Amino acid sequence: MKEAFKQIEEKIIPIATGTRLTIKNLYGSTKLKTWNRQEIKFAITKAVQGEITQTEAEQKLKHVTLTEKRTEDEIIVETLVPSFIVKSDLKFTVDLDILAPPYVNLAIDTGLQKLNGSRKEGSIEISYKERFTTEISNMKGNLNIFSGPANIEIKNFEGKITAHSLSGTVKLKNCAGELYIQDESGNIYLNECSGYINLKTRSGNVFISDVEALNLNITASSGNIKAEFTPLSDGNYHLATSSGWAKLKIPFHSSCYIKFETICGKIFSEQPFEVGEETILKLGNGEGNLVIKTGSGDIYLLHGFMEED
Repeated sequence: MKEAFKQIEEKIIPIATGTRLTIKNLYGSTKLKTWNRQEIKFAITKAVQGEITQTEAEQKLKHVTLTEKRTEDEIIVETLVPSFIVKSDLKFTVDLDILAPPYVNLAIDTGLQKLNGSRKEGSIEISYKERFTTEISNMKGNLNIFSGPANIEIKNFEGKITAHSLSGTVKLKNCAGELYIQDESGNIYLNECSGYINLKTRSGNVFISDVEALNLNITASSGNIKAEFTPLSDGNYHLATSSGWAKLKIPFHSSCYIKFETICGKIFSEQPFEVGEETILKLGNGEGNLVIKTGSGDIYLLHGFMEED
């Protein structure tokens, strides 16, 4: 019978203002929130499941560690499951719950495979079968995150976010600043975000709502785009998908030029919008610029979203 055993540890690390924090966890979920202390608190949940006794599990989990390396301006913490305790019939996980100061420059790596599908390390065959989650909330600063199949959820963030996911879902809510999101095959969701926004996906879909951006660029290869936002004066917006459809909901009182481009798709509009044979529509004084492109998919300009089949 497969048993599951856990060990929970805590670790506190002082961190100076302006220090970069790099977190590497290839074995489980990583959740980060803020508190009003100039130190980082880690709650480390180590677990092993398989044909193993409690005594054996305790001995093996002692070797699962959270290492710390320091340089002059960076702290690197990494979870390690040494290869000598790994067996094909055992599954190890390491979950991190982190409390950190609100102003931190972050780099997080939950990458479990490279773009070509090969593993980063041969001994880590135990981890990437699961779709773990990285959650980040209430932070200010710079965030760089790389994720394999893990999901990414970011809430209440102010600053610059650069996120790259291979197959997980990326969700942002109430984030402001420079947002650069790339997802290879997962979906991207943005809600109540603002700033300079650049979203790119290959086979996933993009859904945005209540977004306020001066510059918005969405590119999808085979995914769909569903966007709800208010174009700003002098704003620039570019929505493009090769083989998916694009649905845009904007207020009728918007002030912008809308240019429609499609190779073999159709263009539909909902009252009070009227799109005739012309491929350019002027709203208000035409202060902003909005381009919608599709290859084989249709384009919808809506006053209210229609239900999909």
